[in-house]
Amino acid sequence: MSILLWAGVVAATAPWMDPRLPVEQRVNALLPKLNLEELSAQLVAIEGGSPASIIQKYRNTSFGSLSGETIDGHNEIQKAVINGSRWGIPGAFFHESLHGGCGGGTVFPMPLTLGSTFNNTLLEEVYSTIARDTRIGGANIAFSPVINLFTDPRYGRFQEGLSPDPSLTSLYTVSVVKGLQGSVVGVNSSSYIPQDKVASLAKHFVGYGGAAGGLSAARLEAGEREIRDVYLRPWRTFAEAGGKGAMPSHQTVLDVPMHANSYMTNTVFRNQLKWGNGWTISDCNDINVLMQFRVARNISEAAALGIKGGVDQDLQCGRDTYTYENIKAAVDSGLLTIDDVRENVRRVLTMKFSTGLFENPMSDPNATKSLDSPKDRALARQASREGSVLLKNGVLPLKNSDWSKTAVIGWLASSNASSSWEGAYTSGGVPVVTLMDALKNDNVKYSVGATPDSPANDKDIKDAVELVKSSEQTILVVGDSLKTCGEWIDRSNLDLPGGQLELLEAVAPVAKNLIVVVISGRPATFGMENAVLSNVSSLLWIGRPG
Repeated sequence: MSILLWAGVVAATAPWMDPRLPVEQRVNALLPKLNLEELSAQLVAIEGGSPASIIQKYRNTSFGSLSGETIDGHNEIQKAVINGSRWGIPGAFFHESLHGGCGGGTVFPMPLTLGSTFNNTLLEEVYSTIARDTRIGGANIAFSPVINLFTDPRYGRFQEGLSPDPSLTSLYTVSVVKGLQGSVVGVNSSSYIPQDKVASLAKHFVGYGGAAGGLSAARLEAGEREIRDVYLRPWRTFAEAGGKGAMPSHQTVLDVPMHANSYMTNTVFRNQLKWGNGWTISDCNDINVLMQFRVARNISEAAALGIKGGVDQDLQCGRDTYTYENIKAAVDSGLLTIDDVRENVRRVLTMKFSTGLFENPMSDPNATKSLDSPKDRALARQASREGSVLLKNGVLPLKNSDWSKTAVIGWLASSNASSSWEGAYTSGGVPVVTLMDALKNDNVKYSVGATPDSPANDKDIKDAVELVKSSEQTILVVGDSLKTCGEWIDRSNLDLPGGQLELLEAVAPVAKNLIVVVISGRPATFGMENAVLSNVSSLLWIGRPG
């Protein structure tokens, strides 16, 4: 639907409204029109809020970007800001889109499982589906892929990375970007993204996976040579593949916070790696956190450091820093010039034009009917199957045996554990099927045994052992919940959490045919020298299968 239906105040002959023109020409036509308040609004990325509150605040200026809304909320906000602002600038919308699940779309396996497929063609198909679902869900930006090289499995976000290997991650990056954005190559500002595709915003630039001690947001312990040889390699590929956006990492790199690190973002990434007009969004409140790093004395100085450091939008999760008041104070005090601000807004507008927002700002509620199709489910199943890793085998695949003689043990097998199978960052996808969901009509006997979130319970373990003794085969499902593996959930020990190791040690000696299935976002260990695995018939890691 043409934006001109909504923005009657904007002349149809305005050059920035002409989709036949190159993106760069349209940006150059619109950018000088914006005053400082309107420029500042384009540097805002909003995390949450009701449509009414967003409209009240940004009706007259529009805004940069906003986290995913319902289709009705999206259209309500767009119509208000396009009609209310002087130049009819639509807002951009983003979803996490890390592995699907956008507003009712199919949930695919988490990236660590996808990376275990070693199938570039499959990854491109998966992320092409995710792009379509994200666009149907009302967003033109996907916060994906995560191309951190997580080298320490104690790191809670290990599950978000495709691989710890820089070469393999680089290969996967090309497939993911092509799936999300189409065949657009390079960040040339004149390139348009197809309307069933989205702008790919990769995370987290740069070296976030190499944080010291596997601790979230800890400094990167690497010199410049290692940064260039290892951690920058996927980002070089991302730039060459045409990836449009990036999110800086929480930590310091070369002892400078990444949200004020002009050398890494502007000199190295934009200039040396030729990322050019790629745009950046901060991580939550991280412009404000520059004061905690003690590199900014006050909030206007934090805003100036972020803008000059190459961070184009401030993701505001309660501590707003890129506000008109703070930016104006920085300009008035000489910390910034209006041209500094314009340069950041140029990149934001480039993203908006290149994703077709000015031509198609609204979302079609009827399009959601095509989400989570049988074809998409089959693709997710293929990805999960190819990404599973059989570490030991003695009895798989199971024959068409009498399921009544099978014991299923472990909280992670139950319907209550669906979120652990689904994984994080799915933006409200469809429910996933756990093992007991799949076997509920097959007369299988079940015992909880233990959970990853609680200490061992002697009675639960005893009940599980008794059930195992009377069974011909046992499927024990263990691993991590979202409370034991995820963002800000780092661990010092990789042994099965909660009471699961005690459960395994009790069950393994008495089970006849023991199949251990690991649901997890990171590698797991099984006690001293993994000795208990000698009593395990088959060991299958399936990660977060979706």
